[in-house]
Amino acid sequence: MMHAVYALGAHLVLRVPKDHPDAVADTYTGSVAAPVAHPAGVRTPALVAFDDERDLAPVPLSVFERADGEALVHLGAHPQDLGQLWGELGRDLAILHRDVTVCDDPYNRLEEHDFLSEHGPLVDELGAAGVIGKDPATWLMAVLSRLQPAAQDRGRYRRFVHGDAQPSNVLVVGGHYSAIIDWDYAGWSGPCRGPALRTSAGGGQRPGGVQVSHANGRGRHR
Repeated sequence: MMHAVYALGAHLVLRVPKDHPDAVADTYTGSVAAPVAHPAGVRTPALVAFDDERDLAPVPLSVFERADGEALVHLGAHPQDLGQLWGELGRDLAILHRDVTVCDDPYNRLEEHDFLSEHGPLVDELGAAGVIGKDPATWLMAVLSRLQPAAQDRGRYRRFVHGDAQPSNVLVVGGHYSAIIDWDYAGWSGPCRGPALRTSAGGGQRPGGVQVSHANGRGRHR
């Protein structure tokens, strides 16, 4: 665990990183990213205070608003049973990608994520890890190969991204998306970076339909 979180009453939390260079660097990234994500309308706790004086602790300290909800990773639900939740999360990420075009970062705290130039190794890795079966891997390889020409000018797709939209960073209340937290890997990349690849449970089946979310709240299925 790279950070510890402590409640400060009912409305705030204190986030303390480990005294390790990677954890401290992540904290700096979050201190730059969170203040632009929250005003943009993304459902994420506001950064209330950031202390880098090191007089209280040997590491920088962050105080955030306290967000209601339980981490999605603890729900035990199958990803395909959470279509509405993924759509709600997707709309927040779409707002982030559309509306955050500038972020003051004088000390280069934000991540500059590389674009994937060759998709073959990724598909092979997913297959070897058992994430997708042989038939879905063949389908995915064909889709990515078809899209490859559009990725040649990939710099045009550079967007501000959360960078780590995994289930442990997604909060849920009553089965509905509540907030996204932890901006420690935020930075600039393609808009597809972050959400986990979701495929059907059966190894021999194709991945199910993909819902494309829009910042204006509408969505369509493909």
